[in-house]
Amino acid sequence: HMSKLRHSWSDFRAAVGWTNCASNPIVQLDRVEISPWPPVGGQALKIVSSGRNTQIISSGSYDLAVKYSWAKIQVYHEEGPITQFASDMSFPVSPGPVRATKLIQIASAAPSGNYYVRLFAESSDWRDGANRHLFCVELSFKM
Repeated sequence: HMSKLRHSWSDFRAAVGWTNCASNPIVQLDRVEISPWPPVGGQALKIVSSGRNTQIISSGSYDLAVKYSWAKIQVYHEEGPITQFASDMSFPVSPGPVRATKLIQIASAAPSGNYYVRLFAESSDWRDGANRHLFCVELSFKM
C-alpha cells in the first residue's frame, strides 16, 4: 500500500506518510520530508526529519536500508555511528527541537517500482545498561 502524500509544490518537496517503528523513542519525530518529489534516478534523495529530542544524545548508531519491490530486495544499505548520520547535526544533541538531513544516492539505473526505506537509530549512552531507540522511520515511495 502506498502512503498518502501532501505535496508542497512551491519547492517540490513532499511531506510523506511514514510510520514510527520505535516504541517510546528518545526523538519524537513529527515530520518527514523528501525531495525531489517524486524521487528521480541518478539524483540524491534528501530525507529531512524533524521533531523533538527528549534527552542528551552523545553517541549511538544508525542503520539505513532501502528495499525494492514486493520481494523487498535490499538495494542500498548504510550503517555507522550516529555522529556521522546527518551533516546538519552536531553532537552532543541537547533536548529540544531537532532536525536531521540524510542524503541517499539513487543510481541512474534504478528500476521503476515500489521502494521501502527503514531508518533506525539507537543511543549507546549508558541508561540502566540498555541501548535506547532514538528513532525509527519506515516509509515507501514509487519511482
